Amino acid sequence: MPVLAWTAAELARGGRTAAGIVFTLLIACSPYVVDALSLPYSAVGFYLVALVAIVPLATYAVSAEARAAGLAARALAAGALFALCVLCRSGSLFLLPGYVLAICRRRLAPGRSPRRGSADGIASRAWAPSCSRSSSAVAIARQPRHHEVWLGLWEGLGDFDRTRGHAWDDDVAREVLRGAGMGPPERYPVWENAPENEALFRRLVVEDVRSAPGWYAGILARRFWATLTQIKLSPWAPRDGCRSRRAARRTRAPSTPITPMATPADRIGLGPWRFELPLVLLWRPPCC
Repeated sequence: MPVLAWTAAELARGGRTAAGIVFTLLIACSPYVVDALSLPYSAVGFYLVALVAIVPLATYAVSAEARAAGLAARALAAGALFALCVLCRSGSLFLLPGYVLAICRRRLAPGRSPRRGSADGIASRAWAPSCSRSSSAVAIARQPRHHEVWLGLWEGLGDFDRTRGHAWDDDVAREVLRGAGMGPPERYPVWENAPENEALFRRLVVEDVRSAPGWYAGILARRFWATLTQIKLSPWAPRDGCRSRRAARRTRAPSTPITPMATPADRIGLGPWRFELPLVLLWRPPCC
């Protein structure tokens, strides 16, 4: 809520009041956003907060009224928020380039060079300690136990190709553990003995990547395309009779039959009503 209010205020301050109202309403009417923020599993809402926080910072940075003191204050506030998100979910660090580009936008403008006393220079010097605090906070406050990594990587490779036995399925992972003589108790989730299991799945992932780098590169390319375009959401139920796209080849993973924890991003809602939007609306550039 504070980040949304900050975003709306910055858009209104920059003369984009209508954009601030529409942006805030669309966020509020997105079941995906509401589900992600309220979902306790893996605290995925921190990724969303870190992403949205780039908007008010960039809005002020590109405004003609941007001043050194104002940009520095906003960079410090965004840095503190970013540090919190990184502390709670370290994967938020992947959003760092967005913050850097928002602050250094004048450095990228043709025909301009940063001056020592410019708003960009001051904001950059204010942002650097925030980034340092993010790294220090993660190092100091990191818990001795953390979520498994290599099991998720091993299963995730099965999202786009199952020719090597990978599958986003805990039952398949249990079979792999049993085959290695490390079968977990039936009543426990597969990551119950994560420290012991991690070594096995790390070895399996590394062996597959080293033995078939082209196979791995293909998975990365397909995953990048699917993430960038959200192409799996391209079917539109009123037109196609289904809501998600299934793989055409049997060697690739079909849609995993898992109940979604969050409503897909192509839905809007108001109260009990839900509406599915054509994916093309999400592909249109903001100027349209």
